[in-house]
Amino acid sequence: MADRDTYRLKAFDTIIEWPKQILTFAAAILVLSATFIRTIVPDPSEIVGELLLFISWFALLSSIMAGVVFMGKVAHTLDSATDTGQLNIWKSQTVGLFQVILFFAGIVAFLVFVYCNLTLNNVDKISADKNEATTIAPAHNGLINDDPNPPSELNESMRTIVPSD
Repeated sequence: MADRDTYRLKAFDTIIEWPKQILTFAAAILVLSATFIRTIVPDPSEIVGELLLFISWFALLSSIMAGVVFMGKVAHTLDSATDTGQLNIWKSQTVGLFQVILFFAGIVAFLVFVYCNLTLNNVDKISADKNEATTIAPAHNGLINDDPNPPSELNESMRTIVPSD
């Protein structure tokens, strides 16, 4: 019976670690996304899908809070058990599952926001650049001097440049 008790306690050790990791990732994504938002969208007036950004931040913040609640429920389960036979890691699964769902929803919303802003803003800029008048220089192979005003001492036979080997 001691082996079963040991395995139950190991299960609680394991289950308390993954909300910590999700909480750490969610906090890092929040901080880094807020810090580098100007890299994704240099001009705030050109933000595409601003609601997606707020949804992702809200989901990540909610995931952090759910992780804290989940760790508290696991600690309470450990504290309230009189023996290891009463320990059940599945009592807190709803909050833990909620944390995971919120975390992935936040990541998906943020990735869609980044995709929209990096691709849609660039498409608009490229199409705007195409609408501007551009001057294209005529292509040549470098064998002919195409200066419209050659020096007067050059005659017609000197205008042809022979490539050197």
